[in-house]
Amino acid sequence: MRRVLVVIFLLCILTLLTSCFRKPLVLTLSVIPLGGGTVTGAGVYLKGDSVTVTANATECFMFTGWYDREDDTLVSEDREFTFTVQKGLQLVAKFEKAFLEVDFLLLGTNIAGCKYDVKIKVSERVTKIDFENKDEISFPKGEVFPDGTGWIRFSEFYTNPGVAKTTILAYTENTEVSFCNFHIEQGL
Repeated sequence: MRRVLVVIFLLCILTLLTSCFRKPLVLTLSVIPLGGGTVTGAGVYLKGDSVTVTANATECFMFTGWYDREDDTLVSEDREFTFTVQKGLQLVAKFEKAFLEVDFLLLGTNIAGCKYDVKIKVSERVTKIDFENKDEISFPKGEVFPDGTGWIRFSEFYTNPGVAKTTILAYTENTEVSFCNFHIEQGL
């Protein structure tokens, strides 16, 4: 019994000593550009801890990656990134605008609604857009793809009467990466 107690005592001492050698490491997070999104997961961790950092884009922006602030190298393109802490680290979540230019030009109104000429310039990372409120518009009813320069144009965008805004969803392949609400003129 005495040997068992000695072994337990030695294990406790060993655990106490090794925990003293595990220095706390600081993980700081920042955002570029300011206002492009929010981040979570910053804190003080011990070497070997598993950490998850999360980046959420604000309206009209999209997440582009986690970067090491020290040398500006890409660490991960995953919005939610899990890794094992090995050293103190400063990560930067980078965001960019998904919608660079949006113009709804009112062409006319009637009892059925409004007709617009639409021009939308999207980031080169955006491969298609769609409209969230399809019950309020009569065209387009499906996904719309940018041309080689990032422009999307159509002169037959129709809304139902009284529709004052539309929500555009941006995608990279089949993953939604951003949304943006746009107010549109209703006419007289």
